[in-house]
Amino acid sequence: MMRRQLATGFVRRSWAWLRGPRAAVAITLLAAASIAAQPACGAFVTDYSDRAYVQAEVYSGRGNPAWILDKGDNGRLRTRLAALPAGGTAVELPGLGYRGFVVQNLVKVYPGCEELRVYRGTVVASCGGAIRTLADAGRQLERFLAEAGLKEADRAAYQLVLQDLAAAP
Repeated sequence: MMRRQLATGFVRRSWAWLRGPRAAVAITLLAAASIAAQPACGAFVTDYSDRAYVQAEVYSGRGNPAWILDKGDNGRLRTRLAALPAGGTAVELPGLGYRGFVVQNLVKVYPGCEELRVYRGTVVASCGGAIRTLADAGRQLERFLAEAGLKEADRAAYQLVLQDLAAAP
C-alpha cells in the first residue's frame, strides 16, 4: 500500500507544473516535433541510385568537390563512353594537384564496371577486377565532366582543371 501512494504522489508532484496554458504549449510542441520527424504525406524522395557520382581529384589535405549527375548528364555520359574507342595509355598520376575525375555508381552508365578514372585523354575503367582502357581524344569526356558539375561545385577547382586542359590538350 505504501509503495502505491509513493508512486502516485511522485507522479502528481512531477507533472504538477503541466497544467493550464503550459499543458497546451507542451502538447503543441510534442505534436509539432512528431510531425517534423515524419516525412510529409506524398513527399517526393529523390532516388539517386541510378546516377553517376563524380569526384574531381584536385586537392590534397582537404575534401575534393563531388556531385551527382542529373538524369540528362547521366545519359550524355553513357553516350560519350559508348563512343570512346578501346586503347589509350594510362598516365601516371601526380602526387599533388589535379589528378582527374573519378566516376562511381555506373549501374546505368557503364554496366559491369565499378569505377572510371578520367585523366589526360585516357579513361581507365575498373570492371569486375579487370581493367579496361579507353581513349578520350581531345579530352572531351574530361571537359564534359568539368562542365557537368565542377563548374558549380567548386569554381576554384574548375579553374585549375581548365588550366590543365589548356596546358595538355
